Amino acid sequence: MSASTTEATLVEAGLRAEIRLLGQLLGETLREHEGLPLYELEESIRLRTKALRQHYNPADEAGLVAELDRIPLEDAARLVRAFATYFQLVNLAELERQARSVQESPAQHPRPPGPRRRGAGATARAAVYPRAQPRPGTGCDPG
Repeated sequence: MSASTTEATLVEAGLRAEIRLLGQLLGETLREHEGLPLYELEESIRLRTKALRQHYNPADEAGLVAELDRIPLEDAARLVRAFATYFQLVNLAELERQARSVQESPAQHPRPPGPRRRGAGATARAAVYPRAQPRPGTGCDPG
């Protein structure tokens, strides 16, 4: 195995560990704020869906769909929020990992060609949004 392959494997393992931790923290939060029954329902659906991805069975899929159809609308909305939050956390972990990779190896991620002068973004913003006034302390101040 080459050094770059080993490094990529370690990065993936680190990302998987971060995602696992985020999932555990979300599970704790779900139990505390939404209650054990919703957490158990979410875990049941997650595990059954994962099993279907690994070994597809039309009867198992039909059973899962039938169970999902019986979930009250309010619980379904809470369940969707839980899954959406999980996927947002996964996306953020992946973006953070990519940003860290760019910072650690700038030679592999060169800047695009062209002039890079301070304040060029403010000029472009002023042309597009002539009435916009940046507010100090909000991160929107070009100064």
